[in-house]
Amino acid sequence: MKVKGNEGEYITLKEASIRQEKHLKHRKDVLKESDPIKSQFFGKEKLLALLSKPNCKGLKIIYGHDGNSLPSLVLAAADEDLNVLGVDKTGLKDGEPGDYLAGGPICPRDCAQ
Repeated sequence: MKVKGNEGEYITLKEASIRQEKHLKHRKDVLKESDPIKSQFFGKEKLLALLSKPNCKGLKIIYGHDGNSLPSLVLAAADEDLNVLGVDKTGLKDGEPGDYLAGGPICPRDCAQ
């Protein structure tokens, strides 16, 4: 599958709320979480840095967990074939993070909503 960079669809606040409520119901009813994570924030500058990578057509959002087993999103730039543009720099002397974005504040822990 090749992407062009305009994939996805805008939805209304009502539809977004319905989707979030379904997610929260599942987390509470099935996973027995009393206060499930509702959202995660990522700063504009870091998003723009990922989006400005050569051949980037958009962001791939990877579902994961942090070190405390809390849900945590990982964002990465992706090309037209949906391949992540990141390079594994683990173990490289001069390797710097920057291809993957994670660790944004989570809500409700870090914010009111």
